[in-house]
Amino acid sequence: MTNRVTTRQARLLSRPCVALFVCVLAYAVPSFAQNSTPPAATAQPPHIAWSQLSPQEQQALAPLREQWAQWPPSQQQRFRQVAARWQSAPPPQRQAIQERLGRLASMTPEQRAAFSARSDEFRALPPDRQQELRRAAQRFQSLPPAQRQALRQRYERVPPAQRPHPRSTPPRSGAATGKPARSK
Repeated sequence: MTNRVTTRQARLLSRPCVALFVCVLAYAVPSFAQNSTPPAATAQPPHIAWSQLSPQEQQALAPLREQWAQWPPSQQQRFRQVAARWQSAPPPQRQAIQERLGRLASMTPEQRAAFSARSDEFRALPPDRQQELRRAAQRFQSLPPAQRQALRQRYERVPPAQRPHPRSTPPRSGAATGKPARSK
């Protein structure tokens, strides 16, 4: 047997190579063309002018009117979703939503960035931990104002590095009420 390749064998071997080349070329050309123009999915939507909002949206988002043009379009879209929920909410919830929007509007950009980071961190927590933190916040809010102020001052005296982190274990029993924990 010789190692010589016949013309017929060479043609048979080259067919898969040509087919492979055509396939690679077929896949490469569309992807090259796609890279020349940015995909529509990554294009940011244009800013929404306040005048483009419906009267109901303007009513719901009234606390944000002064800063409306400063918000990025993605945030404006989220606010529109809030306005849609506001329209179907009962009056007490409507008032609470507008109060939260008012607090957000009064924050500096740095405060908003810190708030956003904390919110993202909270949403990353497991649902059971989120519930624990919500219950602790409700307990705190139900305390008399003087006791809440005393707890805030006590918290501020603790160096930031020693403060509990939301991902850490839940506080000792009684920590949210200001009562000392029972020793074992």
